[in-house]
Amino acid sequence: MKKIKLPDSWNEVTIKQLQELNLCDNPIDKICVLSGEEYELIEKIDTDSANRIEAAISWITQLPTKDEFKEVVTINGKEYKAKKLSTLSYGEWVDISYYLKEEVKNLHKVMATLYEGELSKDKRAEEFENHMNVEIAWSALVFFSTIEKNCLVTIRAFFQKEIMWMQMNRTRKEKSERQKKESRISGVGSYSPTT
Repeated sequence: MKKIKLPDSWNEVTIKQLQELNLCDNPIDKICVLSGEEYELIEKIDTDSANRIEAAISWITQLPTKDEFKEVVTINGKEYKAKKLSTLSYGEWVDISYYLKEEVKNLHKVMATLYEGELSKDKRAEEFENHMNVEIAWSALVFFSTIEKNCLVTIRAFFQKEIMWMQMNRTRKEKSERQKKESRISGVGSYSPTT
């Protein structure tokens, strides 16, 4: 029987493998994704071996535990540096918000937006999908999401404050206009000489 090599943690699983795992419905498909072996080989494994394999990859049911954000990562011998969030363009923020609607499917695109390097964004996305491990991507996603949530809370508070000021000013203006109108109708403040 051929020896099947399996990863020990998310550190050995690429974004592409995670995306494929996300689409898997049965354990044989999951083992195929993680081992790189053909379905026909895995389905012929005896039950004891299959149980040992499933126990060995049981960690895939849990999110990565390492959350140390790496500002600089090396993928395939190339260095990529995390962008400062303050330098992200409006378009990049919009892209990321859109990508996060299906975060697993678009994880490589999120990473290509957050990290910069010598390759174009599309080439970075492809490189990250095929070679970036899930732990690196997960830590960056957690870091970004935390910052993004804090930014959104701040932005929301700012807009609520602005809306409140606008409403107060509108109410004050409406009240002033109403008082002027009432004074014209009632004649209060108007002078009419008698003869």
